[in-house]
Amino acid sequence: MRRIAIGFIGLALLASAASAQTAATTGGSCVQAVSQLDKEWQAHGYPAPTKGTPGSLTSVDGLHHADAAAINYARLRIRLAHQACNEGNDAAAMTHVAVVRGMLEAPTAVASTSERQ
Repeated sequence: MRRIAIGFIGLALLASAASAQTAATTGGSCVQAVSQLDKEWQAHGYPAPTKGTPGSLTSVDGLHHADAAAINYARLRIRLAHQACNEGNDAAAMTHVAVVRGMLEAPTAVASTSERQ
């Protein structure tokens, strides 16, 4: 459990740095970044976890493995990015985008809890 918490803290720190960089490259507008994140998420194509989904789920590209909790967490952050962007809160939206991108770019960052032990 501690490893999961440390992983999420690391992702949050990575997201802070990445959000500043991403905000600078998008000119402060989050619409393109959130749209691109949607495309990236769909390209990975994780199956929708259901209650009681055991172990790790593999993305369509075969490069990423995540447990149901990590997939649900990423989907939540994507929804929050959309919401923040729609409300005009570019900084919050870009932070959510950066967290999910960090998860997608680092296959071991969203590894299932059974693989971390």
